[in-house]
Amino acid sequence: MAALLAHIAVSKFAWHLPLHRQTQMLAGQGIHLDRSTLVHWIERAAWWLKPLHDLLLETVMSAGKIFCDDTPLPVLDRSRKRTRIGRIWCYALDDRPWNGPAPPILVYLYAPDRRGSHLIARQSG
Repeated sequence: MAALLAHIAVSKFAWHLPLHRQTQMLAGQGIHLDRSTLVHWIERAAWWLKPLHDLLLETVMSAGKIFCDDTPLPVLDRSRKRTRIGRIWCYALDDRPWNGPAPPILVYLYAPDRRGSHLIARQSG
């Protein structure tokens, strides 16, 4: 079961394969699952992985130097009936070029805009 869940999550997030398409592909192999089942599995996987994400974020933010970048992306806004621009922030720690002993760490955070208050609120909450 863990391998199936990992396959579904990697297909969705790394290969950008929507869950409805994955259900069609699984049905072609004789595995009939409702899309809502896959949605529930992804939600549970995110819940189980949240402590790891929090630890990675805490480790990166406590470092002496951090690499940071943001990427704009369209986000559905049902109140406006069109998309708006959200941000995926990437925070990285990598001391390998300076012969540091720690492995590289990369953490992603979503924010609806470029204000720094989102990160501050997340760290204090």
